[in-house]
Amino acid sequence: SNFLLANAQLRRGFPIVYCSDGFCELTGFARTEVMQKNCSCRFLCGAETSEPTLQRIEKVLEGKQECQAEVCFYKKGGAAFWCLLDIVPIKNEKGEVVLFLFSFKDITESRAKSHPGDRKEERQRGRRAGSASLRAARRQGRSVLHRLGSRFARKDRSDLKLNRNVFENKPSIPEYKVASVQKSHFILLHYSIFKALWDWLILLATFYVAVTVPYNVCFTGTEESASAARSTIVSDIAVEMLFILDIVLNFRTTYVSQSGQVVYEPRCICLHYVATWFFVDLIAALPFDLLYVFNITVTSLVHLLKTVRLLRLLRLLQKLDRYSQYSAMVLTLLMSVFALLAHWMACVWYVIGRAEVQSGDRRTWEIRMYSRRSLYHTRMKDLKDFIRVHRLPQQLKQRMLEYFQTTWSVNNGIDANELLHDFPDELRADVAMHLNKDILQLPVFETASRGCLRSLSLHIKTSFCAPGEYLLRQGDALQADYFVCSGSLEVLRDNVVLAILGKGDLIGADLASQEPVIKTSADVKALTYCDLQYIGLRGLCEVLQLYPEYASKFNADIHQDLTFNLREGSEMEVGACPALPPRTRSGARREPRPDGGTAPEKPLPSILEDGEEPDEVFQLSPPASAPRKRLLPSLSSPGR
Repeated sequence: SNFLLANAQLRRGFPIVYCSDGFCELTGFARTEVMQKNCSCRFLCGAETSEPTLQRIEKVLEGKQECQAEVCFYKKGGAAFWCLLDIVPIKNEKGEVVLFLFSFKDITESRAKSHPGDRKEERQRGRRAGSASLRAARRQGRSVLHRLGSRFARKDRSDLKLNRNVFENKPSIPEYKVASVQKSHFILLHYSIFKALWDWLILLATFYVAVTVPYNVCFTGTEESASAARSTIVSDIAVEMLFILDIVLNFRTTYVSQSGQVVYEPRCICLHYVATWFFVDLIAALPFDLLYVFNITVTSLVHLLKTVRLLRLLRLLQKLDRYSQYSAMVLTLLMSVFALLAHWMACVWYVIGRAEVQSGDRRTWEIRMYSRRSLYHTRMKDLKDFIRVHRLPQQLKQRMLEYFQTTWSVNNGIDANELLHDFPDELRADVAMHLNKDILQLPVFETASRGCLRSLSLHIKTSFCAPGEYLLRQGDALQADYFVCSGSLEVLRDNVVLAILGKGDLIGADLASQEPVIKTSADVKALTYCDLQYIGLRGLCEVLQLYPEYASKFNADIHQDLTFNLREGSEMEVGACPALPPRTRSGARREPRPDGGTAPEKPLPSILEDGEEPDEVFQLSPPASAPRKRLLPSLSSPGR
């Protein structure tokens, strides 16, 4: 947990772009003090730090190689500690070294026990030198084995495979790239051609069951009709086998989660299927027709048990969403449904006439129209018409369709402005403060009054980014400050990583100057699925004009709370970072400096936040400058 990430693509110096919470706790430095410093860790050196070891580290960095050493570092307070330093280069998809991973392990206690005197310390240094030469010899021997293996691979691959597994103990080097989908073997995609054909086969089998089961229940009450029913035993058993095989395939078929992501994990697929349709499919697949094979007397009660197969029709309702966008398919399904209803009604009337019983309470069939589903299809049709009229390329078309479907699955098409339009302003402001409580708890808003916070909450919006999408481009006009709720992003300039952002980070620009337009100095790209909250600079300025007593305090503190300032010309030089005392982001008080000032410390985000789920469903809306559709309209005052 104690590690640093440094940029390995710059020619001069390797600046730190990320540091963990454990490193800050170990050294006592705040994240703002460590970011953009040189990764050679000169700021941790002291009187007992070995200069040859530091020179060796710098040579390893220049050569972009692995290294492990024991170094005496110093904390911010001046306390010395022995550290086991491990340096590993990280490569991208092209095999280029783009980052360095520095791992720190505190070995002060173990070293004090094993090195009580200076002589033992000198011996240990000799041992480390010997172990270094031994590791060099081991690496040389490993390279020789690799060359020999490549030379004789064509002759005897089976013999060399064992040797390669025995001698190659080198740990795998991590890679720096956009999160890729981890797909297990023998996983069936729910949108594949085979799955589509299989669904059609199951659909035909379901219609067969819907026709034969009511007929057998109503018309096989006598022995003569029961003997006639044995003629369909083969087809009935074949349908049962299809249903059983469908259960097996569903345990290996992907699905779309509530967040709009395709799930490939076999364990998650099994749990989801067991929690949804497994028991329905299992009951419908019970092999009642095997009773005929074993010559067991079949009564009318057994035929009634077979009506549970009609539960398979519930799966048909699940697939109507997929087929309802095609008019010909909708017409075919409607005709089939009407035919089934007519068949069922005829069977019911036959039973009534034959048994001569009084009819009980009537059950009427009501057709319910789902307005939201109709709205979904209307918007989807409008989107496809727009794509067709403007002849958008296939890649852009696919991105728009996937983004629309994902956002709709998250918010179900709820329009927050329309929903809260008739509510009073007091209630709307309280709702906005609840939805945006995370960003309002930032240290920069600690001194703001409740009225100021209520006004700010009406200007806060939420956004969503998929992996690989650009939130901002270099040179764009910056129109908002962004707060990362979940996920990870990277800040790029000329394809060089400047910073990695995670949960709890604030990115944007300060309002110190009166520039009419603020140009962004770098690109901001999403590495994973990201939920963002942002406040427009124009709305922020309007609120600050209404509360001038807070405006001066905000302008003085905002540049300290920004994890990365996107204003052109505001970035710091590599290695130059002001010393700031720590402060928590969760609303803790500022600790005083020796000179009487205050400075913040921000908690560090994790690189991947995929395991976390938001407590509430936020209304999603990207900024006005982004070319994406709005997920949910933001809460704004009626005057806007």
